[in-house]
Amino acid sequence: MRGESLDALSRETNKPASEIARWREEFLRGGEEALKSRTGDPAVESIEEDRRRLRSKIGELTMENELLRDTIHRTEAGHPPAWRRSSR
Repeated sequence: MRGESLDALSRETNKPASEIARWREEFLRGGEEALKSRTGDPAVESIEEDRRRLRSKIGELTMENELLRDTIHRTEAGHPPAWRRSSR
């Protein structure tokens, strides 16, 4: 967890690297579950609300960038932007 290599830990503890890796994964999963169980904690709820808001903003910006890229490609290809096309 502190950046030590699995091989070095394996040699130091005389345990297989696969077992140490499994322990690490179990430890991380346990930590995630412990954090999830902290519902009702104002600090955690605030962080979750910030995360939801930021993910939403990222989605909006991603869509806007895709639309702008499409407009640039159409303009460079000599085609009018989609919103100015004739209905004919």
